[in-house]
Amino acid sequence: MRVIPNFEFRIPDCEADSPARIRPIAAMRSALRVYTMRSVSIVILFAIAWVLIPSAAASQETSRSLLGKKHSISARLRQIRTKLRVTKRKQRSVAHQLWRTESRIRETRRKVVHTQTRLQICESRLDATRRRLEETRERLRRQNGLLSKRLSDMYTGEHITYINVLLNSTDIWTLLSRAYYIERIIASDVSLIRDIEETKTSLERDEALYDHRAREAETLRDALKQQQQEQSALAADQRNLLQDITHDRELLERAEAELKAESLRIEAQIKSMQRTPAGAKRLAQKFIGTLLMPVAGHVTSGFGYRMHPILHRMKFHTGVDISAHYGTSICAAADGVVIMAGWRGGYGNTVVIDHGGGVSTLYAHCSAILVGEGRKVGRGETIARVGSTGLSTGPHLHFERRQNGEPVNPF
Repeated sequence: MRVIPNFEFRIPDCEADSPARIRPIAAMRSALRVYTMRSVSIVILFAIAWVLIPSAAASQETSRSLLGKKHSISARLRQIRTKLRVTKRKQRSVAHQLWRTESRIRETRRKVVHTQTRLQICESRLDATRRRLEETRERLRRQNGLLSKRLSDMYTGEHITYINVLLNSTDIWTLLSRAYYIERIIASDVSLIRDIEETKTSLERDEALYDHRAREAETLRDALKQQQQEQSALAADQRNLLQDITHDRELLERAEAELKAESLRIEAQIKSMQRTPAGAKRLAQKFIGTLLMPVAGHVTSGFGYRMHPILHRMKFHTGVDISAHYGTSICAAADGVVIMAGWRGGYGNTVVIDHGGGVSTLYAHCSAILVGEGRKVGRGETIARVGSTGLSTGPHLHFERRQNGEPVNPF
């Protein structure tokens, strides 16, 4: 007997393995091998499914949990960013916020003035075109009247041709005279027709120009209206910010601190300038005389310590406040040299003049500055205009006198 591997039954031994006997045996082996492999595969698949189904469910549950956490974290991040923006706005300099609003107001005011100027020029040109158009229409009406009368005369008069008039001449002189007058009549008719055509062309051109300028004027009016609305909105923002500063104790204290810090910076800058050659030269000069009242008005707040109406504690006022209408001229209190001209925090638009001998004067909250740094000015010369820039709730002049940079009583 011969043993066949992987099988438990025996095949009788033969003298010679014929092909007819070998084929059934190979087929049986192949079938058994396939059946065995399929059975094993099915078992493996069941095992994998048994393991993976709970795992997939757990994985899906984990994904949902992670997605929920992600949304929660994103929401918290948005809240944190919002809080950061609010905090940054609160921490931002009050004077800087006012400066930004003032800058936008100045830019809008400049645009308004520019648009108003363009509109005035356009309306002036429009009026000129309208007058020329009326004159052209009147001239055309008169020319048409003359032409109509000429045609009427030719129609109602005797039917006499120019050739008959010439042929009926009795002598050469009569012929020449008649030929001359006929030529003048024809030239007059031709000239009248040509004038009418030119007038019509001019009329069409003026009408097109009038329409163009009328559209341009309308566009400028719309732009001006929009710019004025923007200017009003910015002015309202400025008022609201100043109102917040006035009524919010925290903002008010910060504004007062910023104003004090700016005053100290101006003091330090004046002292630094006095150490330069030009500053030292001015410092060596003796200041003689008194200071001129820089603006026509009365003093509403004096120099020195005063009880703050909102903070309810004594605060030092470094100058005097002089009431005046918006745009009133501000004059130099004495001869000197402009050493500062520009935006100075809570002081707004500010001019500082060095008069020599360590004496300098400061003019704050200006609506416009008319001098630049380094400019020599004389006593009584206009240097700025009254305004309400910086930490100011209304138009007035804040005027200071400083001795070696430190505020002293101006008068």
